[in-house]
Formats: sequence, structure tokens, C-alpha cells
Amino acid sequence: MLLNHNTSIFNVKKIRLILEKYVKFLLQYFRCLCREGGNYDYIWISLSRLQIPLVRCMMLKNNEGFMKKIIFLLCVLLIGKAALSAEIEPARDIEKVPSQIVLTGNLVFDWLDISQLQRDAVIEKYRAELFDDDTVYKYKKKDFRAEYKDFLKDKDFKRHYMLVKNGVKETDSENLCGFYRKNLLISYAIQYKKDLRTVYYYDAMGNLRYIDKFSENYPNFPYMSKQYRANGTLVSAIYFMSHDMQYMYEDDKSFKGAWYKDKMYDRHAKQVLTRTNW
Repeated sequence: MLLNHNTSIFNVKKIRLILEKYVKFLLQYFRCLCREGGNYDYIWISLSRLQIPLVRCMMLKNNEGFMKKIIFLLCVLLIGKAALSAEIEPARDIEKVPSQIVLTGNLVFDWLDISQLQRDAVIEKYRAELFDDDTVYKYKKKDFRAEYKDFLKDKDFKRHYMLVKNGVKETDSENLCGFYRKNLLISYAIQYKKDLRTVYYYDAMGNLRYIDKFSENYPNFPYMSKQYRANGTLVSAIYFMSHDMQYMYEDDKSFKGAWYKDKMYDRHAKQVLTRTNW
């Protein structure tokens, strides 16, 4: 008697197996639906190749409870399909978005994609921030050299020169950087860890050539930097958005270019320079 009943052990196991397979089918359909962005024709063609026992499910007419579950699942499926159709844009629309380089801190280097008017607006924005009313374009030479009298000559230039030449970039008390012409080291920079807001540039003989002075919030981005010659005259000003991206201006406030990593682009987004010490 139990063997002919719809709730027999054989039919229960069979129905459970079919239901599990059909649930897997629904999950596969939903994943494909999300991945393909609403391309239902493609999804149905792909899933039709799977051996899903849907027909076998429908043939179990005597199992009324199971049929109710199938109808309920189909309703959920159709509602989900309609909702996704209204909210998910076709994948092909992504191609219309201009390519951009995303930086750390949610910054985007879009200099190559924005319009000329937008680039000019950016140039004016950072020009105004760099060259405010407190900007010093030329210190009195005597005062400037008096302020940096202890750094006019690198007394340990031989050691520093050899360290930089051998690729050393950091010691316990200093950060070092070298500048080469072909394979010849022609100058080097020292940033003392006890005063990170100042960088000193020396020639190969240890004579001071330039000084970088960073804004108070250094090293937190964004920050600003102004470079002066050893006689106290302004050379350039830089607005640091991140380690990768900076806006550089000449001493006369003219825009020199936007650095992104090792490449510089002018106001028209044309590449004009590269650097090796980035």
C-alpha cells in the first residue's frame, strides 16, 4: 500500500533529487542573468544545453504539493527577470564610458579624457592655491643663505655620493636620491628624517644648488612644494595630489604640466616629458 502512495520513500527521494537539481538550475540562471546584464536570449540558449530534469518534474502530475512549489519558483523567477530587465543596463553600454586610470584614495587621472575647458579650470584652481598672497618669489640672498648656512656645503658629500652611486636610497637618518646624465651621477638630493619638510639638492662636489620646501601638512596628501635656487629665487611650484600625480608650475606661474607616474602631459594633454626617478 505504501509503495503506491505519493509519499512513498522512493518518490520522496526522487522528488527531492529533482527539486535539488532544479534549484541548482535556478541559481545558475540567476548568476548568468547578473553576469550577462540582462541578455536573456544568450542565457536561455546556454542553459538549454544543460541536462535539467524540468520535463520529468512536470510529469509528476500526482504530486500536487511538488507542482505548487514549481509554480511558486517560476513566479519568483519571472518577477526577478522583469525586475532585472528594468534595472540592469545592457553590457554593451559600458563601452561608451571613457577609460580612466584610478588612483589610490579614489583619485582619477582623467587629464586625457576631459575637455580643454575642464583642464584649464583645473590649471587655474591649483595655480591660485600655489601662488597665494604669501608666496615669496625671491628671498634676499643674504637672508636666505643665512637661514640655510649649515647646508650650503655637504660636508659628507663623498660618502653621500658613493651611497647614491651604489643604489642606496635610505640610511638611518636620511633619504637619498640621485640624478644621472646617461650613466654619470651629476647631482643628488638629501632629505633629513629630522626635518622631512626640506630637501637639499647638491652637485657632485657637494655644493648646494636647490632647496625644496614642503607645506605644513606634508607628507599627508594633498600638499604643496616650492623649489628655490641657492640664491633664494623661486624655480617652480608643485601641487601633489598623490604619489602618482602632481601639477607643476614655473616661477612665473605658467603651467608646465601634469605628472602621472613617469609621464608629464601639457595643458593640451600631449605627453612632453618622462622621468626615471619616480
